[in-house]
Amino acid sequence: EVRFGLAYGEISVYDRQRAPFGQSGEAWWNAREAIERAAQPARQSGVPYAARTRFHSPDALLTATAQAFLLALDQVMYQMDDKDIAITLGILTGSTQSQIARQLGISQPVVSRRSKTNGAYVIERILAEFEQAC
Repeated sequence: EVRFGLAYGEISVYDRQRAPFGQSGEAWWNAREAIERAAQPARQSGVPYAARTRFHSPDALLTATAQAFLLALDQVMYQMDDKDIAITLGILTGSTQSQIARQLGISQPVVSRRSKTNGAYVIERILAEFEQAC
């Protein structure tokens, strides 16, 4: 039942020695709003059970774009098991399928098959698209 709130905006830090405590500002309050939205029961809001990450900012287009990305990411990851997550992390960090297979104690063809069906390459492609845009 972990949920995440992400935001965009300015942050005021009152005491750098106590960070992240003692912070305020637009980004802090937008993230708080995002966390509260993520806490809304899925059946009441029509949001899939997988949606555990929300984004909020004053910019409606930025919020909609980020939220669409996070909803897709949450849905893909919701369907993954521990091995799928390990395979995905391996792919995202640049490991080869053979390296991932050795680390997990499975064969390379299993890594190949699972990475094609579990959404690992979808996540990699989505992140690449955002990276190219930035």
